[in-house]
Amino acid sequence: MSTSTPADQRPGLIDAVPVRHPWRWVAVGVVAVVAAMFINMLVTNEAFNWPFVFETMTLPPVINGLLMGTLLVTLLAMIIGVVLGVTLAVMRLSPNPVLRYASFTFIWFFRTIPRLVLLTIMGALGVLFQDGLAIGVPFDHILLAPFDFSWDLRFITLDANTVFVGVTGGAIGLA
Repeated sequence: MSTSTPADQRPGLIDAVPVRHPWRWVAVGVVAVVAAMFINMLVTNEAFNWPFVFETMTLPPVINGLLMGTLLVTLLAMIIGVVLGVTLAVMRLSPNPVLRYASFTFIWFFRTIPRLVLLTIMGALGVLFQDGLAIGVPFDHILLAPFDFSWDLRFITLDANTVFVGVTGGAIGLA
């Protein structure tokens, strides 16, 4: 039986030397040369016609498209997305199974659809809702028919061709 302690069984200090990578500098040189060639091509190639590009980028339709089409839609999509996200998160944390599964289904459905496909479908929703998008009690004409009521239990009817296209459609689709 050996009477050695664990400290006696440990190996000595390791004199580690970092591994040299001389090809890293070659790769850095190649990347630098390719980047310099690309920048030279951007600056010296007359096919880009930079004066025309800068003149076109300052035209009013381009500036309006930047302000309305990019910044406004981004801001609206962020506001709608945050409000909807917080609402769905609270629903997911709810002890009510109906709210939990409804939020799970909503999140699952819209996470599986690519944004461009969703925006394309939303642009065509006006075809599905030709009479407008009614918000209120569904099937009210069927529910009230036995009672001979002629009430309209819809609170508001929106034109789907205005809601799902343009700035509002982009903001809703991106949110």
